[in-house]
Amino acid sequence: MILYFRKHRILSFSICTSVAFWLAESFLHMHFFDEGASFELIPHDANELWMRSFIFLLIIIVGYFAEREIRLQKKIADEKNHTLQAIIHSVDEIAGNTLSLMSHYCDEFIKLERFDKNSALEMKEIINDTFSELKKLSNAENLTIKEKHKGYYKVEVTQSDKD
Repeated sequence: MILYFRKHRILSFSICTSVAFWLAESFLHMHFFDEGASFELIPHDANELWMRSFIFLLIIIVGYFAEREIRLQKKIADEKNHTLQAIIHSVDEIAGNTLSLMSHYCDEFIKLERFDKNSALEMKEIINDTFSELKKLSNAENLTIKEKHKGYYKVEVTQSDKD
């Protein structure tokens, strides 16, 4: 029962609010509208019963739909995050393979002395830096998309504790 309330907090809150409304309405009706009458949890007046029941159910229905919408938005956000992670892992694989091939050719050019050694070493350094940046992205556990400028987005990465 407690797990249900934790899982469905908004719906649980709306049920509690509805019960509180019903009790408060019964109390107010007893003290202000029917002075001297006894406390009636279920009113005898059909109009009063109908109005309380309508508001009671309306609060619960709004809570249900609010919770459903929040769960749906969370599911959509999780799916987008998984898609983004899949894209980043794919880019990591493609770029990693390309950079490995470039590094191999760079080593071959140095051996054949067809390339300026300093230029080749600078290229190797750039390749290694790119590998490091790709590794950060591929080991990310949480990716957040932030709008940097109108229509341009930036990915913020939270690194895992494994590194």
